[in-house]
Amino acid sequence: MIGKEQVEELLSTVIKNAPCDALAMFSASDDGLTRFANNGIHQNTAGFSASVSFKAAVGKKLGVASTNLLDISELRNTLARAKTAAEVQPENPHFNGFAKPAEFSQVLTYIQGAEFAGPDFRSKAASEICSIAKDSGCIASGSVRSGISELAVATTEGLFCYTPISSVASNVIFSRDSKSGYAAMIGRDPGRLDAASLGLIARDKCLSGSERLHEIEPGEYEVILEAEAVAGLFEWLSYIGFGSKNFLDGTSFMAGRIGNKIIGDNITIVDDPTDPNCLPIPFDFEGVPKCRLPLIENGVAKNVCFDSMTAHEAGVKSTGHGLPPAANEGGMPMHLHIIPGNHSLDEMIASCQKAILITRFHYINGFLDPRNAVLTGMTRDGTFLVENGKITKAVRNLRFTQNMLQALSDVVMLGNKTKAVASWWEDTGATMAVDMKISRFKFTGVQQDTV
Repeated sequence: MIGKEQVEELLSTVIKNAPCDALAMFSASDDGLTRFANNGIHQNTAGFSASVSFKAAVGKKLGVASTNLLDISELRNTLARAKTAAEVQPENPHFNGFAKPAEFSQVLTYIQGAEFAGPDFRSKAASEICSIAKDSGCIASGSVRSGISELAVATTEGLFCYTPISSVASNVIFSRDSKSGYAAMIGRDPGRLDAASLGLIARDKCLSGSERLHEIEPGEYEVILEAEAVAGLFEWLSYIGFGSKNFLDGTSFMAGRIGNKIIGDNITIVDDPTDPNCLPIPFDFEGVPKCRLPLIENGVAKNVCFDSMTAHEAGVKSTGHGLPPAANEGGMPMHLHIIPGNHSLDEMIASCQKAILITRFHYINGFLDPRNAVLTGMTRDGTFLVENGKITKAVRNLRFTQNMLQALSDVVMLGNKTKAVASWWEDTGATMAVDMKISRFKFTGVQQDTV
C-alpha cells in the first residue's frame, strides 16, 4: 500500500494550490487472481495500479480528467486539463460545490495481514477445490482473487478522507456431462475463505437430481430462488429503480410512488454500508459520509439514493451515494441489504408440492420496462424441479420474463440467513441477499442444445 500519509501529502500538495475549485479521487489496487479449469490451475496474474481523477469547477461548469502517473507535475497538469475541459462545458445548475470536512462512521474495511494472502494462498484454495472435483468425477473451473486497495478523496473545501480496503473472492463451477453446480463467496477477510466448503457446495449442486437434464414447458411456476439468484435480480433493480437519475427522469419504478405500497409487506430493503459483511466503506466517491438508508419498508417505497448534484436538483441532501468523477448515473446503492425472514432453504423445499429451485441467473436485462421493473434472463448452474418436498430432477435452463414488483408481492417465504454476493462494485460493495420462495414466476423459454 502507498499509505494514508503519502496519499494525503500527494493530493493536498495539488489541491491546496488548485487554480479552481476541485475534487481529487485517488484509487489504488494491488490484486492477484488465480484461475483454474479442467481441474487444474492455468493462470496466475498479479498487478498494481493507481490513478487520480480530478473534477474541476469553473463556476458551475465542470470538467474531468484522470492520470495514472503520480508525480506532482503530472497531477497538476491533469487538474489543469480538467479545468480546461470545464471552461468549454455548459453550466450545470445543480452543482452546489464540493464536499466539506465531515465525520465518518467507523467501519471495518481492512483486515490486518490481508496483504499476505498471495499466490500461495490462492493456489492452495484452488488446488483444494480441484481435488474435490477430481474425487467426485466432476470438472472444476473458476477463480480465487485476493487483494488490497486504497481509496481517498480530497477537495478544495478542506476535505480529506482515506480508507484501506482488503478483499477476497472466489467463484466455483463444477460440471459433469450437461449438468453444472455453482458456489461463491466474497468478503474482507482472507481467513474466511473456506475452499473445501465451496467445492462441496458446487459438487452437490452438480450431482443433485436426475443424471440427465429434463425439459419442462415454459409457464408460470412456484419458485425458490437461492441468495445468488436474488442478488442478481436486485443488482438490476438497484440500477433501474433505486438510483436518483432514473428516479428524477421518471423511468424508475420508485418514481411517483414514494409513500405507496409497491411490493409485499414482508419485504424490507435498505442500503447499509455499516454491515461488516457487506464490504462497507465509510464515504462515497465524492467524500460524503455513508449511512444506512431505508429504500423499501414493509413493501412501502421510502427513499432512493442521491449524489450531491441530483440531491440539489431534488431539493434534498446527498445520501452518500456519489459515484466516481466521470460517472453520470447519479446516486446508486452499493450495499443493498434484504432483511431476512424466518425460514431455511430446507423448509422452503419441503413446503413445495411442485416448484423450480434456481441457484443463480445470468444475462439479466432490465431495460425492457424499467417503470414496471420487468426483468428477463436465464437460469444457470443448478436448476431443479422440486416435487412433494424433494428435489427430483435437474432441468434445462429456462428464460424468465417477469414483472419484479409482482414477484416481490408474491413472496411467501423469506430465508433466515443473509449471504454476501459480489456485485458490480467489486471490493467497495456487495449485496446481502436471502433465499426466497415466490408463488408465481413466469418462464418464457427453454435453453436449446447448440451444435
